[in-house]
This record gives sequence, C-alpha cells and structure tokens, in this order.
Amino acid sequence: ATAVTDALEVQLVPTAKAKVALGGTQNPDAYDAYLRGMNQLNNHPDEAGARSAAAALDEALRLDPGFALAYAARSRVRSILANTWANEVTLAEKLNAEARADADRAIQLAPLLGAAYEARATLIWGSSLNFAAAEADARRAIELEPGSLAALRTFSRIAASQRRTAEALERAARA
Repeated sequence: ATAVTDALEVQLVPTAKAKVALGGTQNPDAYDAYLRGMNQLNNHPDEAGARSAAAALDEALRLDPGFALAYAARSRVRSILANTWANEVTLAEKLNAEARADADRAIQLAPLLGAAYEARATLIWGSSLNFAAAEADARRAIELEPGSLAALRTFSRIAASQRRTAEALERAARA
C-alpha cells in the first residue's frame, strides 16, 4: 500500500501513512506466509485448517520476528485451537499461554494495532470468561479500528454472553 501511495504521489499526513504500515512487514515472504495462514484460518474452519494456519504464521514470524499482525493472528489461531480443539486441559492451558504471549507481543510491537487487542479479547473471553477485561480489549480494538469485522464480532459475542442483547445485535449489524 505504501509503494502504491508513493507511486501515485499521493500525500498522506504522517499518521495516516504510519497506519498503512502499522504492524506489517517489509518481508514479502513473511507476508505471503501470513496471507496463507489467514486463508487457512478464514476458509477452513476445522482443526486441520487451524493447524495449517498456525504453521504458516509460525513461518511468517520466523521470517520476520517483528511482524505484529502475524503475532495477533497466531494468537487468535492458538486460542481457537485451545478452546475448540484441545482435548487435554494441559494442552489447552499451554496453547492459551502461548496465545496470550503472542497477543501481548503484538501489542508491545504495535500498541496502536487494533487486531492485537481483538486477539487478546478473544483469548480472554474464550479462556477465562473475564468479561470486563475482554470487553476492555474489544473496545480498544474498535477505538483503533472502527471498521474491523473481527473486533465488532468479538465485542458482539462478549455482549451477548452477558445478555446485553441490544448492544450485541447493534455491533453484529455493524459488522
């Protein structure tokens, strides 16, 4: 996106240009691995798809250890694996701890990356049912990325699980 912007000689204010690169990578192989992981995550909603997504995201992070968006995505994948597919408590706990470390690392690398807060909200909601903490992260994600489908969906699920139906439906409709 930055290259296209520069090629078109469009002048962005510094904060807008920074948001284009927020949490991203300059490594095309890492970005390719990230896209493969996201494809698996979004188009194969089963355990094999989640494991394939995790492997691709591992590759992206091996290629670029500073790729915050990949940490956020891997956090979501690990959370899904832990809370949907893990058949042992110790495995679920291990995956949730790794997911938490990934979300925290994404936030550390890119404190303005909404996807990082959404990933942590998903993890907290799914693993501990700490609704207040999960909602705070979901609200932060929406504040940073108001049009994020994932953040709006996560907030909707958190509100619904607390029987705040009108608020859940409003966020779901926005998503």
